Amino acid sequence: MHTTSYWITLERPLLDSLPFTVSERQSGMFGLLQALESVATLLLMCDCRDLGTAIGERPFILRPLKVAAGPSSDSSDPHAVIPSEAKDHASLSITSPFEADCSPARLQDAISSNAKEFFEPNLYLFDAYPGGIGFSEALFRTHALLIEKTRELIAACPCKQGCPSCVGPAGDLAPRAKEAALAILDRLRA
Repeated sequence: MHTTSYWITLERPLLDSLPFTVSERQSGMFGLLQALESVATLLLMCDCRDLGTAIGERPFILRPLKVAAGPSSDSSDPHAVIPSEAKDHASLSITSPFEADCSPARLQDAISSNAKEFFEPNLYLFDAYPGGIGFSEALFRTHALLIEKTRELIAACPCKQGCPSCVGPAGDLAPRAKEAALAILDRLRA
C-alpha cells in the first residue's frame, strides 16, 4: 500500500542522551507511539482505525510531499497550509503489506546486532488509506501541538509505569517506559 505518513526521527544524539537501558528506550518508543496515536486521533477528529502506526529504521522509500504554498504559521489549525520547513519531509511508501517489521524483537535485533551501527528509529503515524487522505499533512502542521498534548497526556496520567490510557499496559513494557517516553518528548520539545 502506498500512503502518506507523519513521522518523528529519534536522532542518535537524542537516544544516546537518554539515561535508560536499551529495553527501556525501546519500550519508551512504543509507549510514545501509542500516546501519539491517541492524541493525533483527537486532534484530527478521526477514528483510531484511520491511522496506522509503525516504528521503522530505514529503508523506507521516501518521496517528497507536495507542499502547498502559503504563509500560514498557525500550528494549531489542522487545515492550515503546510509551513515551508515541512518541505523536507516525505511520504511513506510501503511496497509490501507490512514491509516494516517493527516488532519489539526486530527493534531489539536492530539495536543490539551491532552496537556501532547507526540507528535512528522513525516513529510513523500514517494514513490507513491508499494514497492517504490528508491526515499526515495535518499532523506535520500541528507537530508542536501534537508533541505538547502527548506530553500532557502521559504526564497527567496517575499511573506509575504505564496503563492503556497513556503509554500502554505496564506489563507489556519495560518498568521505566513511561519515564522514557516523557524524556524523549522533553528532548523533542527542546
